[in-house]
Amino acid sequence: MSFEASALILTWAAIALLALAMSGLLRQIRTLAASVAPGTAQLGPTIGLPAPQLDGLGAGWSKTAILIFLDADCRTCKQLLPRLSALADIDGEQLAFVAVFRGEPVAESSNIEVISNQHEAFRRFRVPVTPFGVAVGPSGITVASRPIGSVTALEEFVKGIDERSLEDVSAAW
Repeated sequence: MSFEASALILTWAAIALLALAMSGLLRQIRTLAASVAPGTAQLGPTIGLPAPQLDGLGAGWSKTAILIFLDADCRTCKQLLPRLSALADIDGEQLAFVAVFRGEPVAESSNIEVISNQHEAFRRFRVPVTPFGVAVGPSGITVASRPIGSVTALEEFVKGIDERSLEDVSAAW
């Protein structure tokens, strides 16, 4: 048997093994997807409904609050904190910025509220990943909720919070 024939046989054997491995992974994915209960795939609190109430979170906000859920072990979270502080300098008159940490905070900030050890808040707000943003109107209604994967995504999230639309959503409920 020539070298080329041997190489061709080994290549086809490798392709067959990869196909078997892929079919096994797809079967696992189908099994996991079937085991997830309907309705649990939603991330964050439901938009248009009251935000969950927790002690020490949201007491006395008179303006729309931007809650950014962070974790000290998250590298992206560490990058977002300085930008969140800069956004608070720009939009602090219209929006209240709050950094909510699952455990101990990475750093403190003078212009944003930092709340630590909020394991219960992560559960009640249905925050599966960090960083995650939630906007809560002055009346306590959730107006936006989504994962924030970068500094650009944070800026888009904050920019997307339009005070007039927030008032309209709050008034409707």
